[in-house]
Amino acid sequence: MKKKNIDAILLAAGKGERAGGNYKQFVHVHQKPLIFYSLEKIVRISCLRNIIVVVPLQKINFAKKIIYERFKDPRIHIIPGGATRRISSYIALSCSEKKGNTDFIVFHEAARPLITTTMVYSVIKEAMRCGAAITGIPAIDTVAKVKDMFITSIPDRKKMFYVYLPQCFRFSWIIKAHRDKKNKILELENAENTELLVNMGKRIKIVNFYPNFKFTYSPDIKVISAFFKK
Repeated sequence: MKKKNIDAILLAAGKGERAGGNYKQFVHVHQKPLIFYSLEKIVRISCLRNIIVVVPLQKINFAKKIIYERFKDPRIHIIPGGATRRISSYIALSCSEKKGNTDFIVFHEAARPLITTTMVYSVIKEAMRCGAAITGIPAIDTVAKVKDMFITSIPDRKKMFYVYLPQCFRFSWIIKAHRDKKNKILELENAENTELLVNMGKRIKIVNFYPNFKFTYSPDIKVISAFFKK
């Protein structure tokens, strides 16, 4: 069988506004920038052709300096992102497209440093089989649908899952989803890849993994630090 061209995108272009606007991807955890924890795992994935790291334009020189000093991997390409996560994702997809003949694309985000190589290989394997895959676990909390801060309905928890990155998609699917002007999800500022594909009618396989905790708010750094405490 022909070898598949698989690229990875590491999203790290946010300003960390909910965490106080301190560019959380570069916050040090045990003397190491948060972004390094994800990169250290991603570079171990031998089947990846390119690793595209998307960072804020204001931090691109800084990012290149610290990343290229630490990682001597020629597959790493550092590019500036856009104003929203969706735009940054599309910029990175376009970069991968220019490399030519991309078959599958892996997405991850620097704010989720608990990634493992097993997670990445698992979503790649399922995406190659089904076309799209994402990590997740069954919901353990009650999830409420609300309007004006009042609950309107409670979905059946047995049918709910929490889903996380990493995720992997057939490249032709996800690039088409980002370019489909009829896809109403594109109008949402924080449109997510899975939303775009589901709205196109694509099925996405969930790969069951323990939650890959995300650094969202300032206190979260203590939780993440505890995970990596030696």
